[in-house]
Amino acid sequence: MVSKREKHSFFHFVFTIVSKTIVKLTASIIWLIFTIFGAFVLSKRISPWDILLGLPMLLTGGGFIVNNFTSVVLCLIPKYNEQVCIYCRKDRVFKDHKKIKEILGLK
Repeated sequence: MVSKREKHSFFHFVFTIVSKTIVKLTASIIWLIFTIFGAFVLSKRISPWDILLGLPMLLTGGGFIVNNFTSVVLCLIPKYNEQVCIYCRKDRVFKDHKKIKEILGLK
């Protein structure tokens, strides 16, 4: 039987979207700075090291930015939203830890 606390409500849905958007937007800003620095290093082209350092920084930062925005878009899907919900996950994690302790024979 599912208790009221475990039930994924509309509040959980909205809170998860807002919290993930804030977290991922902050991370994207950090990766954007990393990407801009990589583009700056790549644009200098004074030595081969500029290409070896700048291009990976540019590609890695861009990849993480796309990944962060994809995570925000995925939060709009109800099933994904329910699985990443902080409130619902606390109950699942607690139950999993309890099962692991039982299996290992810990108190």
